[in-house]
Amino acid sequence: MAQQQQDKLNSPGVPPNTCPHVDLVLTMITELVDAYDRLRERGEAQPKVDDMKQMCESQLEYIRRANECLRDNSLYWYNKYKQLL
Repeated sequence: MAQQQQDKLNSPGVPPNTCPHVDLVLTMITELVDAYDRLRERGEAQPKVDDMKQMCESQLEYIRRANECLRDNSLYWYNKYKQLL
């Protein structure tokens, strides 16, 4: 087998899209906050939950952007390498 074909077989490929997982976690956070809002209506709320929700959403969006960047970079270098073969 030629070295180029062997290199292609051994290449790691492009990372999968993780955004659906980020979306799922955001949905779970929203559902938790909705449940917490029902407690708030009964006067059992603590404002800290709203701050935690915002921090979680911010971190997940950062992870989403970083993952998108990794996928884009991986695809770019994969295509550059294929041009050399």
